[in-house]
Amino acid sequence: MNNSILVITGHPRSGTSFTASLLQSAGLHIGQNLMAPGHGNVRGFFEDLDVVDFHESVLRSQNLHHVGWTTEKHIPIEAQFNDRAKELIENNNSFPVWGWKDPRTTLFLDFWEQLLPNANFLLLYRAPWEVADSIYRRGDEMFVEAPELALKIWISYNQQLLEFYHKFPNRCFIASVNNVSQQPASFIKALNTKFNLKLERPAADLYEQSLLQTQVSDSYHPSLVNAYFPEAIQIYETLNNLEEQHGLSPVQSWKQNMEVNLDPAWAFQDWIRIRRLERKVKTLQTELEKAHGALNDLNNSEIISA
Repeated sequence: MNNSILVITGHPRSGTSFTASLLQSAGLHIGQNLMAPGHGNVRGFFEDLDVVDFHESVLRSQNLHHVGWTTEKHIPIEAQFNDRAKELIENNNSFPVWGWKDPRTTLFLDFWEQLLPNANFLLLYRAPWEVADSIYRRGDEMFVEAPELALKIWISYNQQLLEFYHKFPNRCFIASVNNVSQQPASFIKALNTKFNLKLERPAADLYEQSLLQTQVSDSYHPSLVNAYFPEAIQIYETLNNLEEQHGLSPVQSWKQNMEVNLDPAWAFQDWIRIRRLERKVKTLQTELEKAHGALNDLNNSEIISA
C-alpha cells in the first residue's frame, strides 16, 4: 500500500509523548491500543502497547532494563521476534499516515529501518540537564543510587540518534521539544515539507507549560554538566545545529550559563538543600506519629466510655 510511515523516538523524558499527541491531533495514526496515563505522564504516553511490549520483550531477553535504561548499543534481536515485528507493521499498514512513538525505538533504529525501508524518522531531543532533572523528579530508585547514570544514558541515546541521522539524513528529521511546543505550526509545516506528508494543523490546546519544566536551564546545572560530561554538551550543540537546518531555531539561552564558574557555594548548594529536606521529612514524620498517637488515644477513650 502507498502510505507514509513516521517513527517517533528520542531519549525518555525528551517530550516524545507531547510530540506524539500533537502529531496524532494533526492526523498521524499512532496505534489502536494506547497506554493509559500514569506516573510521569498525566496526559498520556501515546504509546502503542503492542510496540511497547515488543521492545520490552527484546530488552528482557537480553537481561536489560525493560524501560530502556541502558548504555548498551547493538542489542541483539533474536529471530523469534521478527514475526512479531512484521505483525505490528501489518496491523497498521492499512492507514494512509501511521507510525508510533516509543523512546526504546532509539535502541533498535537499524532493525526497524531494515523492516521499513520507506519509513521516515522523527528524532527528538532535549537538553541533557532538563532530561536529568525530569528523571530525578520522577524518583526512579536506580538514579537515586547512581545519579550520573542519567547523563551517561542521555549521551548513549543521543549518540545513536546522531549516528542514525548521518546514515539516513534524507529520512530523518531532528527537532527539540522546545521548538515543537513553542512553534507547533512551523514544526508541522517543516515536517510536511521534508517528508511530503499531509498532516493538518495540530490542536491548539495540547501544550501545558507546567508539564515541561525548563527552569533548570537558567541555573548552574548546564555548567555542572559541562564540567563532568563535556561530551554531552558537544552532542547537544550538534543536535542544535542539525535542527537549524530544518528551519527551526533552537534555544540558545543556556549558553550564557556555560560561562559561569562553579564556585564552592554552588558546589555545596544541593548538599545543604538535601539535608534541609531530610530534616523537614523527619519533622513531618514525627508530627504524623504524634497525630496517629492522639487519634489512637481518642479512639480508645471512646471505646472505654461506650
